[in-house]
Amino acid sequence: MSSRAGTTCTDCTAASATSAPPSTRPHSQPDHHTNGVRQSGASSDFDITLSAALVALGCNVGVEAVAGNVPALHRRHITYVIDNFLRPDRLEALNNRLLARQSQLAVAAAWNGGHMASVEGQRMVAPPGAIQARLSPHGAAYVTHLTLLSGQAMGLRSEVVAGSAHTCLHVLDVLNDRRTSALKATSTRSQHPQKIVAEGGPHQEIIFGLLALSGYTYAPTAADITDMTLARMDTASGEDYGPLQHATRNKIDTALIARHWDEMLRLVGAVHLGRVRSADAIRMVVRNGTPTSLGKALAHYGKIFKTAHILDLIDNPEYRRQIETQSSRHGQRHELAAKIYHGTEDRIHRYQTGMEEQLSALGLIVNMVVLFNTAYIDLFLAKKADHLRPVPDEVVRSLSPFLYRHIHMKGRYAFEMPELSDSSMRAVEDLDDGPDDTTGENTNAT
Repeated sequence: MSSRAGTTCTDCTAASATSAPPSTRPHSQPDHHTNGVRQSGASSDFDITLSAALVALGCNVGVEAVAGNVPALHRRHITYVIDNFLRPDRLEALNNRLLARQSQLAVAAAWNGGHMASVEGQRMVAPPGAIQARLSPHGAAYVTHLTLLSGQAMGLRSEVVAGSAHTCLHVLDVLNDRRTSALKATSTRSQHPQKIVAEGGPHQEIIFGLLALSGYTYAPTAADITDMTLARMDTASGEDYGPLQHATRNKIDTALIARHWDEMLRLVGAVHLGRVRSADAIRMVVRNGTPTSLGKALAHYGKIFKTAHILDLIDNPEYRRQIETQSSRHGQRHELAAKIYHGTEDRIHRYQTGMEEQLSALGLIVNMVVLFNTAYIDLFLAKKADHLRPVPDEVVRSLSPFLYRHIHMKGRYAFEMPELSDSSMRAVEDLDDGPDDTTGENTNAT
């Protein structure tokens, strides 16, 4: 893929070669990950082979579409890299470099900082024989592709879960998996969100409680809250809640919470350590659709944070704007991913066994596009400020890096890497608004 402006973002294009651990870089000592490519004489162009492998896998176009006559683009070399290098740990290492680079840009700090994230799922049709598939009551088999998106619009993690379950049931699993992987990436500054935007679902108050005990704030949009009922705690002194006295007729049973407090902590500890998945924990405290005594205690504890969240949505426009913006950006991320994954129409909604690595490669390419766009948005804002025409803060916060009109999605693929330097980005005044992207026979995709 290439920018219509003909620009190259240094970190995006060089990530595949420079963001991997030293043992996997083109000029490092041979190891078992790159030995097959080195013996074939393509070691000096490993970055080209890796870029072609990412496009073949992440764009769903296959090896034939990116293969060429030069040794680095030989089909055998690209296939070797896909099979032996594009594994989850390597893709995550590449992604961490992109996250670290974007966090250095000033405009990224204006996009909800690093304290907010969102989790959304996309339902995918799966073959009935797939391990992850779960049959629906109508006989179709589904899986759900979950993605964790930071407040700065960068994908932090993705995973596939069985069935078409509600995303909110798996939020804590995705967050814990991200936290575990972030602890291993000691060389990069990891993002640790506190507020989590996710869709609503059944037993929402239990989810409020579980996330609160785990140190997170569950922040669904107003449209995703299944029940807007407020609650209050009554004490012996009988406080007066003023105008909210009538609205908060639902009572929080503090005695029930106290009786089950130790059990609640043990359950959350088991989820935190990975011994129990959060979706399974919710099933343990809900039987036949009715919460157990422990489930009721979690629900009453969750009412505290649910009530505070609803009041913030009503009274704090900035809080409401942040949540709505984060939810909207996640939808834009799905749209961009569908455009990039263009090899076969509608294939992104059809799951095949072993598709997880392909979805991870797609997520890496999406993050490269986001970093590219963020860098140029940051450059544009700096240019405006230099000319004493700064963009208002509220406009900056609403900008989206999920733009793709300037990216050629289809055409011939060229992987000749230019010499990159700190001044490789074009000046803002040289950029112009072109027409909508049109794909022709002579389109060149880089």
